[in-house]
Amino acid sequence: MPSLGLIGDIGGTHCRFAVTTLGQTELGAPAKYPCRDFPDILHAIDAYLDREPPKKTIEWAMIAVAGPVVNDEVSLTNLAWHISGPEIAAKFGLREARLINDFTGIARATPLLEGAHLVQVGGQPESARNARVSAVVGAGTGLGVGGLIKAGAAPFPLTTEGGHTAFAPVTDLDFELSRVLRTRFERVSNERLLSGEGLHNIYWALSVIEGAEPEALTPKDISQRAIDKSDPRCVRAVQVFCHILGAFSGDVALTLGGLGGVFVSGGVIHGVMQAFDRAGFREGFESKGRFRSYMERIPAWLVTHPYATLLGCAALAGDVIAPVRSAGAGASAKI
Repeated sequence: MPSLGLIGDIGGTHCRFAVTTLGQTELGAPAKYPCRDFPDILHAIDAYLDREPPKKTIEWAMIAVAGPVVNDEVSLTNLAWHISGPEIAAKFGLREARLINDFTGIARATPLLEGAHLVQVGGQPESARNARVSAVVGAGTGLGVGGLIKAGAAPFPLTTEGGHTAFAPVTDLDFELSRVLRTRFERVSNERLLSGEGLHNIYWALSVIEGAEPEALTPKDISQRAIDKSDPRCVRAVQVFCHILGAFSGDVALTLGGLGGVFVSGGVIHGVMQAFDRAGFREGFESKGRFRSYMERIPAWLVTHPYATLLGCAALAGDVIAPVRSAGAGASAKI
C-alpha cells in the first residue's frame, strides 16, 4: 500500500514542508516558515505537523538541506542547525528519514517543471532535448550547484558544493570587486557575490569603488530599489549580480558538459525577477572566448516554482525509498 511521507527543504532563511504519497509527486499541504522562529528542525517539523487538523499516518521523510550531508547528518552552512536523519526518525516514529543536499533535490525536480514555472533566458531549447546532462545553480541565503544525468530508469542527480569555488574575475570591474572584497574576506568565493549577502557585498563594493558611503540596506531593499529604479547604485548592483551569475552559470555548464541547459533558482532570483538583467546574464554566460558558439546553444531558465526542491524530494523518495511490504511495518507519526 502506498505510504505517506514528509518532505522538507531546509535553507539558511526558510524551511518548507509538505506531504506526499510514495511514488507520486503531488505536494500536499505545502507550508513555508522562517527558520529563525525555531531553535532546530525538530521544533519546525512539530509546528508543521500540528498545522493540519486532518490526521494521516506518515511513515518516512526525505529532507533536503543546505549543506554537505555526511553519514545522514549535516551542520548547515548558513544556519546554526545540526540535523540528523536518525534523530528525526526516532523523534517522529518514522521507519526511515533521509537527508539529501538541497541541490540534489532541485536537480531531480527539473524534468518535472512545467513551462509556467520556467522563464527562458536565451539559448536553443530544441538543441537540449536529447542532451544527457543539465545543471542547476541557485542563489539564496547561499549559492548552490547541482546537476542531473539522464541515465537508466531514473535521472541521477549530482551533489556538489560548487558555490564555494573561488570567484574568477573577468572584466575590469570584476577585478575591482575582488580587490575590495578581499579587504573583508580572506577568500572571495562565488557565494560571496551570488547570494543574498552577495548582493549586499556587490552594493557595498560598488559604493567603495565610487567613493560613496554605502547605506545599511538589506538585499530586499537593494532589490526593491532596483525594481523601482529609485537608486542608480542598486540598479547597478543587480545588473552586476546578473552578469556574474551568468558567467558563473556558464562555467558550471562548461564544467559539467551541461548541454541540457542550466536551471537557475533561489530566493534572490525571485526577489530581483522584475529587475533581472537578461542581456547581462546572457553576455556573462556566453562570453567564454573560443567557446562562445558552444555556449550560445545552451539554454538557461529561471525557476519560478515556489516549492521546486520539495517536488524533487518527492520524486527522489520514489526512486530510493522502498515501499512497505506488509501491514504494520515500521512505526508512524501523525499529521
